[in-house]
This record gives sequence, structure tokens and C-alpha cells, in this order.
Amino acid sequence: MTENTLEEQIYQFIKEKNLLKAGDVCIVGVSGGADSICLLTVLAGLREKMELKLYAVHVNHMIRGTEADADESYVAEYCEKLGIPCDCYHIDVPLLAKEQKLTEEEAGRNARYEAFSQTADRCGLSDYKVAVAHNKNDVAETVLLNMVRGTGIAGMAGIPVKRDRIVRPLLSCTRQEIEAYLEQQEIQYCTDSTNLENDYARNKIRNQVIPALNEINTQAAAHISQAAAYAAMYDTYVTKQVGYFLDEHMEIRKQTGKTDAYVLEIRKLREQDELIEDLVILELIGRVSGGRKDVGQNHVREVKKLYQAAAGSRIMLPHGGMVYQNYGYLCFEKTAEGARDVDWQEIVIKGAGEYILPGMGRMKIEIFEKSVHLDLTKKEYTKFADYDRIQNGIIIRKYMENDYMVIASDGSTKKINRLFSSCKIPVAERLQIPLVASGHDIIWAVGVRLSEKYKVRPDTKRVICLEYIPEGENEDERAD
Repeated sequence: MTENTLEEQIYQFIKEKNLLKAGDVCIVGVSGGADSICLLTVLAGLREKMELKLYAVHVNHMIRGTEADADESYVAEYCEKLGIPCDCYHIDVPLLAKEQKLTEEEAGRNARYEAFSQTADRCGLSDYKVAVAHNKNDVAETVLLNMVRGTGIAGMAGIPVKRDRIVRPLLSCTRQEIEAYLEQQEIQYCTDSTNLENDYARNKIRNQVIPALNEINTQAAAHISQAAAYAAMYDTYVTKQVGYFLDEHMEIRKQTGKTDAYVLEIRKLREQDELIEDLVILELIGRVSGGRKDVGQNHVREVKKLYQAAAGSRIMLPHGGMVYQNYGYLCFEKTAEGARDVDWQEIVIKGAGEYILPGMGRMKIEIFEKSVHLDLTKKEYTKFADYDRIQNGIIIRKYMENDYMVIASDGSTKKINRLFSSCKIPVAERLQIPLVASGHDIIWAVGVRLSEKYKVRPDTKRVICLEYIPEGENEDERAD
């Protein structure tokens, strides 16, 4: 390989996938490892050709002590050599993970995207891309890990080339190509010692499984990555087919005091190809079970047994879901224990004041001009939000299907039921959590999380203060 071959390969991939265009502003995530140093080097080489404006961001996760500090110093020095502005952040990821009840991997990922957003805000950037350094080996590891844990086609799709403002130019390269390029260019990089340990499943796949596969075929990672790209296309296609089928054949029945019931004629379902049949069942199980966690093919097989069962036969599903046969129809719904409280009504917020939440407590609302002395100290039951970002009115209510929250500064979202799952909130307690909402866009899940979309920022003009007082508590007695 000549020393410019990889650069040209990445450039062609960027053009083919429309990842960056002439004149783009791009924030590059740089850990100091081989992948990110390669990404930064190649993009720096494309600056003049593509008229790119580059910024670098490094996050010290405060996990590896002096080793992490050395990585930070190297990244700062290398960015200075390339003439690229670099922001280095110190974020206590272990503490963040504990506070937010996340894994360190999840907390670290959120911290990095928050750092990207902070740099964008500091530099006054609004239209920008974020380049991260995943490669074909990362895709292969993700696919194999998902397959070992049990996955469908969606889990085999690996890592997307782009999502929102995130782009991944190195998905055209293997780790071996990247390291060979850096060696040819005589460019140093940092090695995270924890990546060499086999205490974690991903490291075992990286250090043991992939090398064993390379003994069979040196292009193993590249071929798995290629299969993942096809899996992504298949998943996109069949997901659309499932949606078309549900739009045409599913009836949604409103039920007093209960969640909606989803009803399908068994005959219509059985006429479908087996793949669509199974995916339709999985989709509906997920809707009444608060997501697809703990849902697998064994549940699909059990549901199919209802085809020939007597009317009234039923199967209990994970997390409070249920499906029963009703004279040739399948009815998916929550059990009585998981149904909404019939007495709960949504509360429309019309301005500042105090609003009663029957059987739960009350919400005090204040709206005011932002002060430079505003205390944004993290409190469980008092939150401040950017009032002017709320475009579709404000209501307080309980969880509904399709509720979601923006969980990262790049606009990434998560369904509320999955947020509850990641926070290990029992299903029985989820409908007792007040949600401050704008349509299905959740501003604040009380006591759980505030949306990244509505957080107070330097350019915020008006602030809404949300203070929740649980029933039976006085605000003077409550310690936030």
C-alpha cells in the first residue's frame, strides 16, 4: 500500500456516502488511539481540498489516571502541530454513570457527545458535523457481540455510516489498514491498556475471536462489516413492510381505564411470509411490554400457539403485557396491573402557577428572564428549562406509547420506556412518574431525567422553573 492509498480510499468513501461536503465545519472526536489519530490526520490533509474547518475534542474520562493524562497531552500537542483547535474536557465518567444509573460505556458516550455540543456552543457553531472513528473491525465486533447475545437482523446491521450530524469516515477501513498507514507515516498514537484486557466481552471478541477468524480469512472483519451493511438494508426494507401491514390490517381499540389494545385477524397474519409474520408479532409484543427488552423468538412461538387455541386463551408477556385469542383475532394489551390509572387526567400548563396532580402531588411553575446568577445545581425535583424552545404547549401527564426524550446534544432520542428500563425502574412504577411533555416530546421525566433539548444554554432568554412536590410532602421539609 502506498502511503496515500488509505487517504484516497477515505476521501472516496466520504464522497460516496455524502458524509462531508465542501465548506463543512467538522468537530472530530480524538481519543488519541490509532483510529482517531488516523481520522484527524486524514481530515487535516483534506482541509484545503474540501475547504473544511476542523475542531478537535478530547475527553479525559478520569478512569485510567496518569495514562489518560498522557493521552490528553499527546492529543493536545498533535492538534497544535496540525494547526487544529482542540478542547480537552475532564469528565468523571464513573461518577456520572453512578448518578445517572448507566453503565460506564453509556455514560462515557453521553459525556463525549455533550463535550461536542459544548465546543459547538463555545465556538458559535450551529451547522456542523461530528466525525468519530469507528472502523470495519468495530462493526465486526458489534455484530458478533449482538449475535452472541441473541439478535435479529437489526442487531446484525452493526454501526450506521451516518446518523443525524454524526459521520463515520473510517467505516471504509480495517484496523490493520489504519495501523499500517500510521506506521508508514511515522505517526505515533496512544494505546488504551484496558483494551488489552479480556475482562469485557467486547475485548474478548477483539483480542481472541477476530484474530482466530483472521486465521481462516485475513479479510474476516471486512467481510463481516460488508454483511452488516446488507443487514442494515434488509432491516430498513422489512421494517417498512411491517409498517405497511400494520397500517392496513391492525385495529387500535380504545379501552376505558386501560391502554390501547392492538387487534389483528389471525388469517391475515398467517398469509404473510414467515419473516414479516414474526416481526409483526415482535413489534406488537414490544408495544404492550414497554419495549423489546427480554423479548425473543420464544415469545413469538408461544403467540403462534394461540392460532389454534380456544377463544379466550391467553399468554402473559414480559413486563405486564398480554395477548389473547378472540374468535380468530389476536388482541395485544397490557394486563390490568400495567394499565393506566383511570382517574389520571392530563394537566394543561397555561402559565405560571401551582397545578394539582390528583393522587400524586403538585407542580409549581415559574417563568422568568434568565439571570446570570441562575443556580443550575442538580436537584431531583426542581428543574430549569429553556422556555422559548417549547413550541407545542406544555402538559403534565403519565407515560403514553411513542413518548420519547432527546438524550444527547446531537439530537439523539430514546423511547421513554427504554429510558425507564435503562434506569431500572420497575414496570409497575412507570405509570406513577409524572411527565412534563410537549406532545410526545418529553421535557422532564420527574425524578429521572431532563431532556437535553430543553436544557438552559448560554443563549437562553426565558427560563421555566419546574418544581414537583410529591403528595404528603411540604417544600420546606423536602431536601432536594
